[in-house]
Amino acid sequence: MAKGYKTTCPECKKGNFYVTPHNGFGYCFNCGFRQSSSFTHQPIVVSHEEIAVFRQLYTELAAYYHSCLDEQHRAWLHRRGISDAMIEQFQIGYVPASFHILYSSEFAEKAGIAVNKQPFLANRIVFPYLLNGIVYDLRGRSIANEEPKYLSLRNSATLRGATIVYNADVLRVKPKTLVITEGEIKAIASQQADIATVAFPGVRSRRDLQVFSSQRVVICFDNQLRHYYDVYRAIVDLATDLLPFTQRIFVALLPLWGNNRWFQHEKMDIDTYILQYGEEAYRTIIETAIPYLRFLQLARGFLS
Repeated sequence: MAKGYKTTCPECKKGNFYVTPHNGFGYCFNCGFRQSSSFTHQPIVVSHEEIAVFRQLYTELAAYYHSCLDEQHRAWLHRRGISDAMIEQFQIGYVPASFHILYSSEFAEKAGIAVNKQPFLANRIVFPYLLNGIVYDLRGRSIANEEPKYLSLRNSATLRGATIVYNADVLRVKPKTLVITEGEIKAIASQQADIATVAFPGVRSRRDLQVFSSQRVVICFDNQLRHYYDVYRAIVDLATDLLPFTQRIFVALLPLWGNNRWFQHEKMDIDTYILQYGEEAYRTIIETAIPYLRFLQLARGFLS
């Protein structure tokens, strides 16, 4: 079977569109755009009125999904370090594979919530993208580690009006320092450690960057021993996109070594680090984040 490759997404124009030549299937891990073997794309036109309807659908479904979260699902979240208080605050839910009347809505497929009246995010933990009590987007995570582990709703996030970052409510209080990470669970774990944190659905995704205007931000992505180039490149690309809005950019790299200073981790992310080393150790990493220009000097040799 031929291996897949990444190329530019025909929808969002980012370079995170994964194509598998053996079946002609394409999927963008940035915006969620899918392409069949025919490789024809009919653009979807969405009005402001329809976006308002989408958000109403998302908000109603998020409440329903939250009510479907049972003890097994909560136990999975607890193992990831997420408390019941955070589950309630972020309205985390679960998408059963059964029918719901909203999947029959004339907007269901355009909103990306269903295909043939079946839930698109079935059998996944779901994370609502909330702002002022309104849900702008939904993203699912398989608890059985099925690929892809994370799944966005169908159709372009931009066209669906899914323009906000995860945990956007924290931006209303203008925190002194704001951490930007990738993935909802990491944002929750960081927020639970009393550090204001927002997340993109992926390191290559971009939501509304104007919200970071004049903000002191700390970029903290997963650190990976074998894929340090990808990590560093993603940090540089995000910082470059942020510079028109803020010059106060810092970088925090999660250590891959243990207390003996020897490498013992292939990969480290925020929630795993907090579980293993505690919230205080994580807060120290964020507090001692280095200025972006200094990071650029240190990383230049790895990026050449």
